[in-house]
Amino acid sequence: MKTILIQIRGNGRVVSGGDINLLKQLGDMLSSDYIIKYTYGPPNNLDKYSGVVFANVDRPIENYITAKMAVKKKIPIFLYCLHHPNAGVSKYLVEMPFSLKGLIAKFSCGNVRLYENTSWFLRSVYNLVKNKKCTFGTLNKAQKFLLNFSDVVYVVNDLEKKTIEEDLKLKIRSKTVNLPHPLYFNETTIPDSLVNKMAGCILVPGRVEFRKNQLFSLGFAKEFPYEKFIVVGALSSTEKNYVTKVFKKIKTLDNVSYIPELSSSEFNWLLKNSKCMISSSWFEVTSLIELQALLYGVPVLSLAESYVSPFITENYKLFENKNIEKALLKIISSDTEYKYKFKFEYPNNHEIKKILLYSLAEVV
Repeated sequence: MKTILIQIRGNGRVVSGGDINLLKQLGDMLSSDYIIKYTYGPPNNLDKYSGVVFANVDRPIENYITAKMAVKKKIPIFLYCLHHPNAGVSKYLVEMPFSLKGLIAKFSCGNVRLYENTSWFLRSVYNLVKNKKCTFGTLNKAQKFLLNFSDVVYVVNDLEKKTIEEDLKLKIRSKTVNLPHPLYFNETTIPDSLVNKMAGCILVPGRVEFRKNQLFSLGFAKEFPYEKFIVVGALSSTEKNYVTKVFKKIKTLDNVSYIPELSSSEFNWLLKNSKCMISSSWFEVTSLIELQALLYGVPVLSLAESYVSPFITENYKLFENKNIEKALLKIISSDTEYKYKFKFEYPNNHEIKKILLYSLAEVV
């Protein structure tokens, strides 16, 4: 069997994230046909591998290093873009709280390219000092290299491809393949003592951090005091000031509960039995929780700039990012039959695996 290398970002052992989960899920899918190896950050060489897979076109420094090695060795490259729309990132930068990243954001005045190029320069300095590898250059050059020299560029749908080309002002020259994120959710039952407490709530999921913008969502708990709101998510270890603000807000609201952690099956039960889900995140690619909620028929109210909308083919008005308060009132006051009347079309994991394996088999 041929061996595929999957590159996870260098800090992946200490900083978790959806990108890591996604790459490992792709590795599991590929393991039926290939030997899968993982590396954190760029490898020393690619001598043993028949292909390399990595993710994130927005932060390309490590991928750029590996891609240049692969091109020299004529080893196929597979890039999963995971591009966050500039429209959401720009708003996030303008409002970002004080920190090193916050200082860079203030300096960039909401200009995503300036922010990312400044971050690129600082990462290049760090990479030169720590890894003795020179990666100085422009962000645009690295992204253009990846989008031109990858054998396959994966996007979740055509909207992401269009947004990448508009945001980065680059034409994707490589072959593109639409590869939605696989979904892995197990259902279970929960103790009767929790059913009345948790069922029928308005769910606010996600790590408690500024990017997820929970303070905005909690504003609706005050507007709708007779509805149960449940905030579920771990606490950010790097944004303690924001976490403190969130908990101060929760203490003023009798109809809000906070749950730091649930098993995946327990969370899935809560999601399926929620009245609706609110996401006030500034930006996403396609939030897996939003996708799963929609598969369950649970209305999703989201501020996030993302690529979910093409999967909703009927009654998209339930997925509103313009006026959440108005949409939430509509959901609370409407009957069940009306609330859940929308059509969501998303491939299952078997179909996603077929797309993935076929795209590799054509090249490797």
